[in-house]
Amino acid sequence: MDSGLAAVLGAAVGAIGTGSAAIATALLGRSQTRLQVQAEHHRILRDARRVAYARLAEALAASSLAVQQCERTLLIIHTVVPVPETNWGEHLLRAEEEFAEASRLHAAIKGPQALVSIEGPEEVSLSAAKASSDIVDQRHAVIQVIRVMAAGGRADDLLAGIEGLRAEAIRSQHAYQKIASRFLSNLDRT
Repeated sequence: MDSGLAAVLGAAVGAIGTGSAAIATALLGRSQTRLQVQAEHHRILRDARRVAYARLAEALAASSLAVQQCERTLLIIHTVVPVPETNWGEHLLRAEEEFAEASRLHAAIKGPQALVSIEGPEEVSLSAAKASSDIVDQRHAVIQVIRVMAAGGRADDLLAGIEGLRAEAIRSQHAYQKIASRFLSNLDRT
């Protein structure tokens, strides 16, 4: 083989190699960019869910604590002022004000709960709905106690029943937080 032909063949092999390397680099760069865009998209979705889940957890806790405060006030009235002949009206006014605050805080759950329902997944949404529903059950029992006491009656059985409803409401809030946290942790791994 003469040196001219060898030079031409060498140049051709070099050009093909350089072109192949350029194509490979371009494909790898494109793949890397795609992975970065997907990772950023995944982070944005995860962060939106994290915010929605946290806002609902805060709203559930605030509503639950307000109901529990009203319940404590009723228990104090019931134990400190046990005589039905005593005018419970002035004492119940405080409980009614606390119940109104608990109702306001429970109404504030709707927005965050809607966001959680939109963000999903279904397991988290259902857990959130159960936590909210259990607080509603507790609130209904508290308003029944207020009504009975306002009418001058004794609410021993009703007050005893609220304890179980409170425990269930707290359990379901913890379950929601655990499920939401587990879901977010699983997202972090993918």
